[in-house]
Formats: sequence, C-alpha cells, structure tokens
Amino acid sequence: MSFPENPRYGVATTLTVTPASSILIWGATVQLTPALSDSAGTPVDASQPFVYKSSNTALVNVSDTGLCTVVDEPTEALAPGAAQVTVTITYPWAGSISTGATISAEATLTVLASPSESVPINLLFIRGGPGAPVSSKCPARVSKNI
Repeated sequence: MSFPENPRYGVATTLTVTPASSILIWGATVQLTPALSDSAGTPVDASQPFVYKSSNTALVNVSDTGLCTVVDEPTEALAPGAAQVTVTITYPWAGSISTGATISAEATLTVLASPSESVPINLLFIRGGPGAPVSSKCPARVSKNI
C-alpha cells in the first residue's frame, strides 16, 4: 500500500504528542493529541490511524482516539507516592506499511497512588495598591476529596 499523492500527506518523519506528560488522579482523563511533521518541520496530515498503547492497562485505559482514563479503583496495589504509566503512540512510516515500520512518540502519565493524596503547590499572592505591591509565597496542597 502506498500513500496518496495528495500534497497534504507528505513523508512523516517526526511524531510528537501533546501533552508529553501529565499528573492524574483516579477517574481522571487526559486527551493525547499526536502531530506529524516532515523533515523540514512542516505539519503532515495523517493518512492512517494512530495506534495507542498503555504500559499498564490495569491503571490507564487508552481509547482509539487517544483519550486516557485512569481507572476509578485500580485492581493492583500502588506503592505510596505515584505510578508512572507510559502511553506509546505509533504511526506507520511512509511507504513501509507492508513491512510494519513505524514512527512513535511517548507520553508519561503520573498517577497519584490514592484518590485522597494531595499534590504540593506554591501559590503567589500579589497585593497591589498605593505604593509598591506586596507579594508572598504560600504553600498549599491540591487534593481530590471523596
């Protein structure tokens, strides 16, 4: 099978994915968006479907469109902290569909080990008014309540 002569379907040499990494909690989703480009960096339209594969399907499911969903209650025990799941996106390399050669990209999903686990963040408050603004850093935590 060969690629169409349509100029929109150039020879894809690079596959990138957005976002390349994400932090998720149980039941959360993230949409992965792949993009193809040629050797000059020019975007190339996909003429074949992308293939998505999760390194841990007991924890993260991936649809045919790249929607990643963390299961509500993992069947496997997670170590304290977080688990890393890699989602690999592949695309048939131009002219080689019959040989199975592909180009690929990966996204790393970090899944928090507990739905009530929190993530530390720093908030920056800036208060303005007459004179110089006053700012202060304040530690905070973001968490999912169940």
